[in-house]
Amino acid sequence: SLHNLPPEIVEHIFCYACTDGGYTGRSLSLLCSFFRDIVRVVRFRSLSLSSTRRVEAFLACLEKERTIAPVQVLHLYLSTWEDGEEVARVRNGRSPQWVNLPCFAPTTISHGPQWCAWMTLQQALDRRLERLLPRILDLVAPDLRTLSIVHSWEFGAIQLPPSLPRLRQFTYCGPP
Repeated sequence: SLHNLPPEIVEHIFCYACTDGGYTGRSLSLLCSFFRDIVRVVRFRSLSLSSTRRVEAFLACLEKERTIAPVQVLHLYLSTWEDGEEVARVRNGRSPQWVNLPCFAPTTISHGPQWCAWMTLQQALDRRLERLLPRILDLVAPDLRTLSIVHSWEFGAIQLPPSLPRLRQFTYCGPP
């Protein structure tokens, strides 16, 4: 049983297990308090955040976790593609798959392009991304080793932190 192994060995095992973007670390932390305490150190080392909703949820979780223990994010995949797809759906006259913006009322959607709804949604998401992405990148910058960004053409440029001291690999796909 893992409970019989020294915590240092279990932590080393969890280090290899928690490389899937956060799912395994989250699952292990929910199993028992023994696992939660051990996985806390490695849980956020490899993350995948693919929408503004996930970035906001992670920021709330990160602020809470940092009050308990230091958090290191070593590998980050960040994507705004899902949000861009929602903007494109509205622009093309289809109903969005999710609605989480107070400025967007689904009753305004009918058949055909809805330019007012599209612009409102696009501008609101762009403002949120302008606020969220630099914030998360600044928080993880000191420890970050690899960074992959897939950025939708629907939004403005991403402001990178002035310094990424430990970054070894950077991949970017999207508008310049």
